[in-house]
Order: sequence, then structure tokens, then C-alpha cells
Amino acid sequence: MANMSSGFQIAVILLSFMLGYDEAEAGGVIGFSTELIPRSSPLSPLYDPSKSEYEHLKDAIQRSWKRASKIYAPLKRGDGGDYVMRVSIGTPPVEAFLLADTGSDLTWTQCQPCRNCFNQTLPIFDPGRSCTFKSISCNSNTCQEMPSYAKTGCDRNNACTYKFEYGDNSSTVGDLASESFRIGSLVVPNIAFGCSHESVGLFFKTDNGIIGLGGGSLSFVSQLGENARKFSYCLPPTLSNVTTKISFGSDAIVSGSAVLTTPIIIRTPVTQKTFYFLTLQSLTVCSNHNNNKTIPLPLPESNQNQQEEGNIIIDSGTFLTFLPKDTVDQLESALEEAISFPKTSAPTQRYNLCYRVRGFDDLFAFPKITAHFKGADVLLNPANTFLRATQDVVCLAIVPSPDQSLNIFGNRAQENFLVGYDLDALTLSFKPTDCTKQDYI
Repeated sequence: MANMSSGFQIAVILLSFMLGYDEAEAGGVIGFSTELIPRSSPLSPLYDPSKSEYEHLKDAIQRSWKRASKIYAPLKRGDGGDYVMRVSIGTPPVEAFLLADTGSDLTWTQCQPCRNCFNQTLPIFDPGRSCTFKSISCNSNTCQEMPSYAKTGCDRNNACTYKFEYGDNSSTVGDLASESFRIGSLVVPNIAFGCSHESVGLFFKTDNGIIGLGGGSLSFVSQLGENARKFSYCLPPTLSNVTTKISFGSDAIVSGSAVLTTPIIIRTPVTQKTFYFLTLQSLTVCSNHNNNKTIPLPLPESNQNQQEEGNIIIDSGTFLTFLPKDTVDQLESALEEAISFPKTSAPTQRYNLCYRVRGFDDLFAFPKITAHFKGADVLLNPANTFLRATQDVVCLAIVPSPDQSLNIFGNRAQENFLVGYDLDALTLSFKPTDCTKQDYI
């Protein structure tokens, strides 16, 4: 990827002069941004107007459970994203809406000719009409960097091909290629991506593809070159009728006195390099009765039976937060002591702890919870940890993990935070922010 990184730097500088874009001041690193849209927002191209807000929440929760149960499998189906990026692909540019996913690396979309594809709503990308589309040789370093669980090969023209098979028997088959991506006002050339010609199984017609934001070498952000491997997003509430933005390079720097920073932990197995591991040490229930209770989280054990850091992943594509069952049991006990609303039965089996409320404002009376990450005590508002399951029922949005070896800090907990990833410094930053406002950054 070294040649791709240097090529990116040169091409971006040339594009800055030719197209009139300004190069950012921070070390000569380009910064750029684009729209980030909640999948269930009326502004999203994936929005289904026939569903109520509670049905949209139910869909997000079902996606969370599917994703949590498969995220450690060698491959997972790409339907987990809850936020959509507006991008353009090729020259001339063709607009696409790709699911932003910090839990996967490969950026992909369906391509013509589509021999056996799902019926997507948006036009399918035709590489034959783009003058910047390039096949990638199966002997190239880029093809060799495809994960071992992806079945790569060569076609008759020595181009790199791949096949992903997912745990639910869905699959996607295509060519690994490079193409120009327009993100906001900037064209980023030579991005390696999957051009899928066969996509069969449990995909949705509203799916248009994925932009992979994971930590692996083939992710979109990893291809941005040295000192540019940064991105940040600010997630508005799931059903907000607003768009926000996702930023890269120098535009992604999160600064200010309110910023909290914690280390990103790199796991060495290939199947785990994609994920951003953090160290969550404990949770504190902030009671109005000055009777705060702190619940510790177990750290993973190494092969030498010594404790190591990195016990939770942060994921933009999972709605709920998943923690060990024992931790959730202790958390629920502490919350029951702090909450005065009457308990009620859960509307679905996906929830453990629910309360009957009278109106929307009652949600703000629920306790706050502090997530104690290493070096960062992140205060979560009730809207980060509870949700309105029905008109008069509020439930805890933190549930036991279906896989006790996997904890996930989901996107509900990240709402109204500016979250910044720095893949070079290996840090993740949180800044409390009203993400419904366009001037937050």
C-alpha cells in the first residue's frame, strides 16, 4: 500500500490545483467531509415511509442482534450499518449511498454487468462508463492484502477476483479494482474497492453497498496515506430529521477542553485487525440519591493467563451496546435502585429492563451512566443508554452479549458525541456535541 499512499498524496495535491480546492494547513494533509445520514431518517434514501418510528427502532435492534452474533465470524453480511454516506464513484461521477461501517474493511458496491444481483433501488455502477476505473492484478500487493478468509483468484485477464461467503449463506462475488471516489468536494483517486457482479442471499433492495472504515489495510481510511488516516463523525439521534457529516484527514481532528481520549488497542489475529478495541474498565450509575454504584468490567485473558487491555469494540454499525451478562445483571440491579418509574414487561424479548412512562420528557429523568474507558470518563445521557420501545415504555439499550467473548459499544451510546479515530496515533476521542447542529465542528 506504500505506493498507493504516495500516489494519493501526489494526486490530491494536483487535484487541489486543478479543481481549486484548498489544501489544509495541518502538515499539508488534505481534509474533506461529506454527509452522514441516519438510515431511518426521512432524509435517507433507505428510509421506508410505511414504517412507524418504533418499527424503525425495532429494525435497528434486529440488525444489532444479527451483527453481534456474527461479527466475530470470518465474514458477516453487510447489512449492519445504521448511517449512510453520500459519495460519488467514477469519472464521470455516479452518486451512491454507502453504509458507513467501522466494523468492516472492504468498500464495495454492485457493478454492471450484474449477473445475479439483488434488486437495489439506486442505479448500479457501470465501470465501463468510467475512465478512471482500473482492474487490480491478482499478483499485486493489494490483492495479496485481501484477508485470508476471502477466496481470491485470477480471471482470464489476470485481474484479482474475490468471493465472500457470509454466515447466513449470503455471498458476493466480484473484482477487486481501483476507482476515484468523490467525498464532499474532494476527489480521492485510486481507492481499492470491490466491484460486485453477484450478490445473492439476504440482502435488501435499499442496500447500495458499504464503505469500510475498519482498521485493516484495505479500509477506505487506511488508504488515505501517512498522516491522513483520521476520521470523525457526529451521530445525531437515530430518527432525527437532519443530516450530519463525516470528516477525514485534517478535518477530522477533534480538539478542545471537553475532549476525552482513550487508546485504540490493536489485536494481532488477522480477523481482528478490522475492529477498534478499547478498554472499558467500569460503569457508574449516577443516582440522584448520591448513592452512585460502580460496576467493573472483566478484561480479556491472554494465553498466559495474564490480563490484557482491549475488552470492547466500538462499532458504528451496531445500534445496541452489548456487555457481559454478569455486568448487565449488576447494572440492572443498580438502575432498579435508582429509578422510581414502575417496571413493566418488555415489548419484545430483545430487552431485559423496561419501565412504564407517561410522556416523552420522562426519559430525561432516568439516571446517567458514566463509561470509564482507560483515560476517559465518558458521561452518557439517558438517551444514550435507554430508548422508547413504545409510546409509553422505556427500555435499557444495554443488553447481554450473545457471545461472551465479544462486547460492543454501539451507536446509540455514541449519539451526540463527536467521535474521532486516529489510526496513526492509535487514539479515539469523545467530545460531547449537539450533532443536530451543522456548526459543531
